[in-house]
Amino acid sequence: MNFIEATIAKALFAIALLSIASAGAHAGTSTQSAAPAPVTPVANPCPRFAAGSVVQDPPALFSHHGVLSADFSWQTTTDKDGRHLYCFMTPDGLENPTLYLFPGDHLMIKVTNNTPAAPVEMRIDPPNCGALTMTASSLNIHYHGTNTSPTCHQDDVLHTIINSGQTFTYDVHIPSDEPPGLYWYHPHIHMHVEPELQGGGSGAIVVEGIQDFQPRVAGLRQQVFVIRDQNLAGSPIESPDVPSWDLTVNNVPISFPDEIPAVIRIGAGERQLWRVSNSSADSISTFNSSSTACLRPCKLSDSTVCRPVLRTAAGAAKSSRPKMF
Repeated sequence: MNFIEATIAKALFAIALLSIASAGAHAGTSTQSAAPAPVTPVANPCPRFAAGSVVQDPPALFSHHGVLSADFSWQTTTDKDGRHLYCFMTPDGLENPTLYLFPGDHLMIKVTNNTPAAPVEMRIDPPNCGALTMTASSLNIHYHGTNTSPTCHQDDVLHTIINSGQTFTYDVHIPSDEPPGLYWYHPHIHMHVEPELQGGGSGAIVVEGIQDFQPRVAGLRQQVFVIRDQNLAGSPIESPDVPSWDLTVNNVPISFPDEIPAVIRIGAGERQLWRVSNSSADSISTFNSSSTACLRPCKLSDSTVCRPVLRTAAGAAKSSRPKMF
């Protein structure tokens, strides 16, 4: 090798080393920025109300200047009857908050899976969004009923996997032409959706603007009711008189065999807009008041307390979202 060739070889080697160092520094920066700080688990997660309680509106989060930002800790616990409960908790203790958005908004959610680790069940074929393997405690979030994009970091549920201890960020764009109304969010890991829904792991989404299509509801007091099903306590013997599941309204149980009604307060003669989501895993439910059927516009004028009786029978189909006023 002559002097010129040696000089060129050294120069190329130096350039290669510089390129490798630059790429390494860039990769390190990218990895750091792609690892958001985890959301700390909340003490005493997934609280539940006693049978016969007054139904409380779910806690609410609202968008500001086109963005709704929320931190969620996905957690689980066990109730006094041994049932597994699930919930999305915010750092300040809000459980499964209702998310209020406008068409065109961005929903920014940082979620940490704080449930216990479980053995690997299967590998996920590429393209991957998050973890490469799925377990019984894996998580993702589906924005049920919305027209959001089924892509990574939005509403993809086939390849998005968040395993125990992992943190993931969603940037979900609500389309500018999204119809106003009631939607809901919940985990959507295939083969594991049912127990998580029956454990209470879901919340409502309200896309604002319904008064532009139904002027009669403008100015009405609103209440959001999330109906969920759950396993019966005590594993009673199956019979025609035993329902397949109990139901809850905003985490107030209506449990077999007593079936004590939940209480909804409404002023005499008052009109309200009720947004009702059947967020059950399996149940089709009726929703009737003591005075009139409420699957159509109705006015409760003879009582200051509405005691809805829910049955797992024909009525509002699961995943349906009727509006009542």
